[in-house]
Amino acid sequence: MELLDAISKSVTTLEVRVADQKQRARQREEHVRQCEDTTAQMRGKLDDATARLTARETAVEWLNEQVGQAVTERRKAELQLEEARSKLADAARAKADLQSAQSSIKARQQELTAMAKRLEKVEKANSIATEQRNWLVELYTVLAGRPSWWVLMPQEWRNRREHELLRRNKVFDAKRYLERYPDVSAAGMDPVRHYIMHGMIEGRRFDR
Repeated sequence: MELLDAISKSVTTLEVRVADQKQRARQREEHVRQCEDTTAQMRGKLDDATARLTARETAVEWLNEQVGQAVTERRKAELQLEEARSKLADAARAKADLQSAQSSIKARQQELTAMAKRLEKVEKANSIATEQRNWLVELYTVLAGRPSWWVLMPQEWRNRREHELLRRNKVFDAKRYLERYPDVSAAGMDPVRHYIMHGMIEGRRFDR
């Protein structure tokens, strides 16, 4: 019995030790897993930091290049500025000469403009006078072809026939003239005679 009790106790002790070892093993495994997770996180952070560092180094290199270009461009700009100042001085001298010439040119231009306006008025007046003279000749030619017996007819009848004759020959449209200028109709004046006596001078227009 004593031997069995001793063996039983020994087995129990071993079982306790085994259970304890298993517990410790699980703890170690958990610790190892946590360490691996931590290591993975640290490796990820390290990779991120490395990437950021690389990006910063690239940015620094780019900035250095930009600074170099800026310095070169600044020197170029300084040279251009000196050249521009020299040209500006030349331009200032030229401007003084130009202003003097412009004063003379302006006076001459004003004189030429006034002469051109006067010439334009004269040419326009001549053109209008020529057109009116040609129209009067055309009017006379058409009216001269009237039958002689028309003079025996009443004035109102003659006017109507003359107006129709002029309209057919595309010399003067009396009806359209009265429609365009109601004051002529209100005055009771023959439109053809009104245009000859007043309309030409007043610059009135008529349809053919």
